[in-house]
Amino acid sequence: MALSDFLDGDLRPYDVEDWNQEAYVRLKEDAKRRHDSWFVAPATDKQVAWLEKLEKMGCIEQGTPFSKLTKAEADAAIKTAEIVFTSRAHYAVTGGYVVLPNGFKKRLVPRAKGLYFNTLDRIEHETPTGSRYWSLFGLAGLGYNCNIPEHVVLDDMRRLKESDWGRRVSKDGKPVTDADIRSAMRGYNPIGAMRHRPILEDYLCWQYNPPPKRNGRTRKEHLWGDWFDEDGTPEVNTARENRRLAASAKKKRRAIDSLADYLTSRPNASKRECCRVLSMSASTVTKYWSQACEAAGVEDVRSGNHSPR
Repeated sequence: MALSDFLDGDLRPYDVEDWNQEAYVRLKEDAKRRHDSWFVAPATDKQVAWLEKLEKMGCIEQGTPFSKLTKAEADAAIKTAEIVFTSRAHYAVTGGYVVLPNGFKKRLVPRAKGLYFNTLDRIEHETPTGSRYWSLFGLAGLGYNCNIPEHVVLDDMRRLKESDWGRRVSKDGKPVTDADIRSAMRGYNPIGAMRHRPILEDYLCWQYNPPPKRNGRTRKEHLWGDWFDEDGTPEVNTARENRRLAASAKKKRRAIDSLADYLTSRPNASKRECCRVLSMSASTVTKYWSQACEAAGVEDVRSGNHSPR
């Protein structure tokens, strides 16, 4: 086994020992049973107590029925609430700004937690053994920037240490050690959160997806500005027009739903009443009246109680 690891082989314990199929099936069934119970069994007392504590600190919406949650739902709620608590703790320490070594202050903008988990997954599969320490160091700073709790980042690093990626021997003849993790966790600080993308990619030894093509425009110009080709001829800003169409469709759907809900509760309501109660203009109510009546199951007679006057 040691020789296989040294030669970067994929030899496993079951390749050199007697295989017990019955024990393998039993262990596999036990693992499946524990996995299934995680999504069915109710939350433990420890999970409920921790959720109640987070609720008192304002990290969870008041009135959440914790006793009705499953283990998986409670675990997801705890992780989300801990991120909220961590973001508040970071802001209490930094005030939203980071003082750089040169004395300048720069605003600390948190990143989405999905960036951290995507980086964590790719490290195990794409980062070479020679860059493991620097990748963990960069991961710590990214965890701070994404408001991931420090103990979660530490647990993730320990899991990486116990994986095949962490146990693999590098050129110096050593795997990832606890000392490497303790040293890498020093990057969990506001300065570590300010690392730009090129520096982080240099630590990780792989690149994130390239930025979207904007033909030399800034993000604001690309989304809202006027487009011109190389000759200066005006072009249709498809990004802007598509968003306007989507917003118009959403506004239409919202107006129809509001009218339909009101007509469901008051089938004899008039258009003028709908204008007054729903704060809609007469043109909007008249425009969507037939569709709202159809959605509410009300006959559109356009007379009597359904007359705009």
